[in-house]
Amino acid sequence: MQYNEQLAQYGILAKNTKAYEMRQGKIILSNIEIEEIDLKTLEEQKIKELVIENSKINNLLFAQINNIKLNFECCTFKNQIISQRLSFEKSICFDFCVFQEEVGFSNTRFTSSVSFSNSRFKGDVKFIKTTFCNANHSNQDDFQQIANNFRETYFECQCYFNDITFKSSVSFSIARFQGDTRFTNIKFLSNQQNSEMIQNDFGEAYFGHQCYFNDITFKSSVSFSIARFQGDTRFTNIKFLSNQQNSEMIQNDFGEAYFNGNVLFASWSLCLKVNFMFSRFNNEALFMDILPDSFIFNNTNFNKVKFIYSNGYQNAIKQKYSDNNRCNSLVFRNSIFQDTLTFESVINIDIEFKFDNVVFKGIVIFNEANFSNKPSFTNCTFSNQFNIKHKYIQYSYEEIEKTQDYSQLLNYRDIFRKLKSNRIAHHNLIDASELHSQELYARELELQQKETKTIKDKVEKWQLWFYRKLCDHHTDILQSFHSLMLVIGLFGLMGFGVIAGFDYYLGYKPIFSHLYMAKEIYDAHIQSIIKIHTLCTIAFNIFILAFYLGILVYLISAKCLRRLFIGISYVVVIGILLVSPKILIPAMGIFTDKRALLDPLSTLGGIYTIVFGFVLFSFIKTIRKNSIVPS
Repeated sequence: MQYNEQLAQYGILAKNTKAYEMRQGKIILSNIEIEEIDLKTLEEQKIKELVIENSKINNLLFAQINNIKLNFECCTFKNQIISQRLSFEKSICFDFCVFQEEVGFSNTRFTSSVSFSNSRFKGDVKFIKTTFCNANHSNQDDFQQIANNFRETYFECQCYFNDITFKSSVSFSIARFQGDTRFTNIKFLSNQQNSEMIQNDFGEAYFGHQCYFNDITFKSSVSFSIARFQGDTRFTNIKFLSNQQNSEMIQNDFGEAYFNGNVLFASWSLCLKVNFMFSRFNNEALFMDILPDSFIFNNTNFNKVKFIYSNGYQNAIKQKYSDNNRCNSLVFRNSIFQDTLTFESVINIDIEFKFDNVVFKGIVIFNEANFSNKPSFTNCTFSNQFNIKHKYIQYSYEEIEKTQDYSQLLNYRDIFRKLKSNRIAHHNLIDASELHSQELYARELELQQKETKTIKDKVEKWQLWFYRKLCDHHTDILQSFHSLMLVIGLFGLMGFGVIAGFDYYLGYKPIFSHLYMAKEIYDAHIQSIIKIHTLCTIAFNIFILAFYLGILVYLISAKCLRRLFIGISYVVVIGILLVSPKILIPAMGIFTDKRALLDPLSTLGGIYTIVFGFVLFSFIKTIRKNSIVPS
């Protein structure tokens, strides 16, 4: 009992003490049972450091101001440890320790380093209104790089970190929180911007139940990399203030984090982006009132996710980015949406949505969305309904034509094809038809920019060009009808020109009031003229064919002259209907009238009949494709 009595002089009531070491104000104990440690008595006896290893301790009594350096390793604390309104001036270390009852350090100030590394808390843990580690204190002991160390700590019950200030680096990496966990109104103020070490580290932490991070300020780098959240999780009103631009280390990292419960991210303020690369959300995730360009969603796996912007926050974002004169973007790359993706109330925000190699397995909803920029979809897959206003996926030929990158044209064609298939699968045939025309726009421009073209490619290119000009690939009924009017109008003018030319050659000047007489004079003399000038007639017929087709193609493609000639064609068609409607279908006359061979009117009527039939068929097809009645 000799050693027990000696230790009692220092406020340590120990049983079965076999040996201890004391030198230069330092006491070292190991493998003993301690009933009580009174730090106030130790300090009165001028003890500066206490080291206890592999021991069991019932009661630990603190002084109001503790100036002793404490180092407990592999110790078991059987009773509650309650510290309120105390101060610890020297470093305190509880490594590999077990706390069997509740532990509370409320309203306590740790001036120097604190470590609970690899310890186990079997009761509730409360750090409320606690201040950790003033980094500027002159007496700070740097016995480890991390000033506040909870690395690999195991919290079996509820854990509360509320109204706390961490003034130096803190680590909860590989910590395990088995019960409800609350980090509320916390300030992580470590400001070692040049350090390559993460200043606030929750990497690989495990949260087994509900977890709340509310009203948090991170002044420097923070990591939740590979953290696992099993229960519902809340990150609300978070300020990520690290602005270390030159470091290769990611400043705000949720990379490879695993969220198994419902997750809420709301009202975040950031200087640098937050990384969610390779993260996984197995339940519902809600991102509310977050800066659109502040997230890295690469290789992220979502289940059901919603992005919401309240009206007040929209105005704040709009003001923020209008001041900087830049557009902000929300980018998803190589990500998967297993269930519903919703963008709600995205109104009056200059956001550019970019989806690159994204798989949409569930329903996509852009609810009340009003985009300043069309969303960008590159190599995406759509397996379910894709609900977005058609104007945000609608591209004119001129818009696609601005793209000079061949690979981008291939992407345009691919995305239009997939969206078309999506619309067809959900019975939206009208939008599918327009997307099909956009697909053909991209194909035409793709063939135009293709370096090595086969004959088939060249034919296909001009075929696509012609159908685009004729009827916009069977999507524009009015354009198709006007093309038909041009065919008839040009035929009527050229027919009249042929008759008038021959009659004028014979000395008769036809007038509109005697059109039938002009036709009779033409018919009476054309056969004899053909016999006398056979070669000239053949050449003239070839000219008629080339001229009609050439002018028709030019009028179909030229915008200004097309509009002018459409008006003229309406007049011509009305005139033909009034004079002789059967002229509209000259094929009837070709096969019934006994006209002379090489008759220019027959030649003109024949080519007109072929073109008329082709354009009429195109017009009928356009009507059917745009009809609300199923084919």
